[in-house]
Amino acid sequence: MKSRWGEPPMVMRREKPPKYVLIPDTGLLWHDDKCLIVNPEFDTFLLQHSKKYELEVNVPEIVMEELAFQQSTSAIKSFEQMLPLLEKINQIIDKNINIKITNTEIKKFARDRAYKWAHDHKIKILPINIEKVDWNRIIHQATWRLPPFTFDPKNPEKEKGFRDTLILETAIQKSKEAAEDCNVVFISKDNLLRETAEKIFGGNSNMLVFNNLESFSSYLKLFEEKLTKKFIQNIQHRARRKFYSDDDDNNLWEKYDISSQIANKVKEIFKEPPDPEKSRGIVALANLSNKFRPFGESKIFFNSPTFNKLESSNIFHWNSLVTYSQPFQLALNFITRKPDSSSKKLKIIQFNIQWHATVKADGRFMSIVLDEISILDSFFDFPTNEQLNNYYGPWPDRHQPNSES
Repeated sequence: MKSRWGEPPMVMRREKPPKYVLIPDTGLLWHDDKCLIVNPEFDTFLLQHSKKYELEVNVPEIVMEELAFQQSTSAIKSFEQMLPLLEKINQIIDKNINIKITNTEIKKFARDRAYKWAHDHKIKILPINIEKVDWNRIIHQATWRLPPFTFDPKNPEKEKGFRDTLILETAIQKSKEAAEDCNVVFISKDNLLRETAEKIFGGNSNMLVFNNLESFSSYLKLFEEKLTKKFIQNIQHRARRKFYSDDDDNNLWEKYDISSQIANKVKEIFKEPPDPEKSRGIVALANLSNKFRPFGESKIFFNSPTFNKLESSNIFHWNSLVTYSQPFQLALNFITRKPDSSSKKLKIIQFNIQWHATVKADGRFMSIVLDEISILDSFFDFPTNEQLNNYYGPWPDRHQPNSES
């Protein structure tokens, strides 16, 4: 949906706060640690917002089943890894300790646990109505790799996206059933799925699409300022472009050369102390064995700006989360040329960019000012799959160092 920025919106609202139905995709709940049923951030969000707003969470059945599958797969793998250790213990103590449990039982226990979490949090499970699905359209999309289908990067001859399609179909069905005073909120971290949802729901004024919980939380906070939904959506869109935009240099990132400021902070954090003496031969190799050097390229990820506070009546304060990531590898591997994932670490630094802007009644940002750049968190360790997927992607193929120090 294209915004008509020239129309001054009605900034003040008089209607009562609406009811929200939140539909998450799998990525929003998924967590690398399978001892946790869902991402702790989601539980925290519910704790902070469920009592303050009329918020109902509806999880698509396909999402719940995917969570149960992930949990059970992790449990089965851990159980199989334990069996040789149990056999060794039996040999040591000359006993026959045995744990009798089948894969089917593990799957049932994991599924029951996932659904108990939903029940305890008063979450409604949304089954998909198979009869209402336009299967001819879905077959066409899958055949031609049309969104949310796409090529499988691991096997380009095949497509991926079937589960995402079912999740989206579930959200579509819910949006058609929802009452007029209800806003259906679909949140997906997957860019392709979210962009497809935005195109489908573009003409539906009661459908909201976000890329993460922070963006939805920011929307709710803006709504408390008695602003209209249209105005909120307009300034959220403009805030993203005013912080950073590929096709417009008139943004905060370029105006204050934030990339250089971040680069200087990164160098300061990871500055290595000078060696007390120069080493040669075996000693030099020994020193290299525990030192990491950057390889591949560094990357920067932007989160959508979140609303912080309103000053006077038109000065909006924002927080923008920027994540810097850089892969590192043991220096010794650059000599041996032996690619080894266990010798790779990932540097992740999260920055909070605080800024404000004067916003006109028609949503235009008349001035943008940088307030502060601060470090929220830093990480330098062997990454989990979740951290690697979220903050970098596949490890670089080459194992040569880059120019970064």
